[in-house]
Amino acid sequence: MAALLFSCVALFFIAAFGMQVLMRPAVEKSVGGPWSLTDTNGTLVTQSTFQGRYTLLYFGYTHCPDICPVTLGTVAAALDMAGSRGRLVQPIFISVDPQRDSLSVIKDYVERFSPRIIGLTGTPDQVASMESAFHVEVEVKPALSSDKAMYMVNHTSALFLMDGKNHLVRMFSTDASAKEIARELVQVLPAS
Repeated sequence: MAALLFSCVALFFIAAFGMQVLMRPAVEKSVGGPWSLTDTNGTLVTQSTFQGRYTLLYFGYTHCPDICPVTLGTVAAALDMAGSRGRLVQPIFISVDPQRDSLSVIKDYVERFSPRIIGLTGTPDQVASMESAFHVEVEVKPALSSDKAMYMVNHTSALFLMDGKNHLVRMFSTDASAKEIARELVQVLPAS
């Protein structure tokens, strides 16, 4: 009986390990690539702007009623909690709504959360190219009211921690708490 139980447990772990190996390529697909957007001062910004620096990227929009503001608040708190390692990270907000999110609107929005957050936008083609590079899905939902400008935007909601060579270090769910993100940052970033 004990041998049968041991065999079943061993088969379970082999199956679980095998399943994890099969799932790994999908999780590790290429993220990032060349991009070019404009910051809230009107300056052209590319991935090369952050060469040698860690970045924490979040795609969202300023009219977002819930997830975006909560996530940016969490990012600001996590970077503070991570102390000297948090100061190694440049937080970046990329608008997926270039129609409504002008540079001044984005600037006012990100400054509510932290003066450290850089807001970026661009032409619809530039934004779409960056969304593609990061596998961010975006879907505009028509307005429910007569005001057509009050549409919603469904979008992939994740945080991308990139190293100074434009490689993905870690992805964070927007469900993660500031404490969880800070703990991960302390573990993966070099001591300053």
